[in-house]
Amino acid sequence: MQINKWLASLSAGSVFLYLFKTVYNYFGHGVTSAALDSAWCWPLVLVVFLLVIKSVSPAIIKTPRMRVSYRCFLLAVISVVSGRVLTGIFEIAGTSSGYVVVYYVTAFILVLIGSFFLMAALRISD
Repeated sequence: MQINKWLASLSAGSVFLYLFKTVYNYFGHGVTSAALDSAWCWPLVLVVFLLVIKSVSPAIIKTPRMRVSYRCFLLAVISVVSGRVLTGIFEIAGTSSGYVVVYYVTAFILVLIGSFFLMAALRISD
């Protein structure tokens, strides 16, 4: 797995989300959203996680179970970011939706699956 490409892509995604929230809040006529303001932080959480794993146990990165774990965590971050962006857009528009909760439930399930594969990968590397 090319972890450096993942780190660069996640960092670029975080910069894009920061620019998106800045522009969207600018055109929101003074209305801002805490959900939209925090959406750009979530990819950075995964960047820090990947850097910690890479520095603590570099041999584990190439295992198949770790790849599945990374992909689950990536999908969880995408789900949370989608939910935060939609919540922010709805807040600025002055409305809401009960369906946004699905994004957070999906992210929780993906984090559980990713954690399972992470523990399995750590167990094999010992």
